This record gives sequence, structure tokens and C-alpha cells, in this order.
Amino acid sequence: QLAVEYGGRLKIAKVELDKNQKTALAYGVRSAPTMILFKDGKVQATQMGLVSKSQLVKVIDAAL
Repeated sequence: QLAVEYGGRLKIAKVELDKNQKTALAYGVRSAPTMILFKDGKVQATQMGLVSKSQLVKVIDAAL
């Protein structure tokens, strides 16, 4: 839903933690769900835990 709403301004990818443990460890992911926003290959924001869509929008907008 957010990918559609942001219309090409961001890409959303899902990473399965069990199959990508090295990646999770590299970015300090301790629990799911975790959202990490990257810009130009660098982490801009991280949101851990289940949050509302409006909270996700705030994090995304601040990072864009």
C-alpha cells in the first residue's frame, strides 16, 4: 500500500530473517517487523516493532 502511495519515490523489499541472518546481524535487526530506510546506500532511519501506518508514514517522510 505504501509503495503505491509513494509512487516510485521509494522501493519496498521484504527480507526473510531466517534465510538472511548475516544481513539481519549487519543491520542490528533484533526482531520482526523491522523497517530500515536507505538513501544512497546509507541507513536513514530504522523502525522496530509493529506500528501504525501513520507512524510509518512519519518515519518515511522524515527520511525523504
